Amino acid sequence: MTYRREASGRSQVIVVVGPGGRVVGQLVYEVCHECRTGHIHSVAIVSPWQRRGLGREAVHRTVLPFAHYTWTTSRQSAAGRRFFAVLEGELDVRFGVGRGECGPAGGACPPKDR
Repeated sequence: MTYRREASGRSQVIVVVGPGGRVVGQLVYEVCHECRTGHIHSVAIVSPWQRRGLGREAVHRTVLPFAHYTWTTSRQSAAGRRFFAVLEGELDVRFGVGRGECGPAGGACPPKDR
């Protein structure tokens, strides 16, 4: 498997590429360096490739460079809640529910004190 980063508007995408160059999954996220926040929008792996650690590895590759940031995720399903609960322990990062208060939340970054 290979993992490549791509930009898609404000979002970043980690694309999981399998045998023969076939895309088998992706993780969509945003980071705001000014506010030191990140938000994972979605993690999707095609059925035959699920439960092999591909989504886990994509989250690790997303979060580790920004482990000191505040992270959020939508956690829309019971499986997603379990998935991120395990990753919190592995990465020593808490994934808040919902969106943060900054750029990745769809709003503007708070003003800086001058």
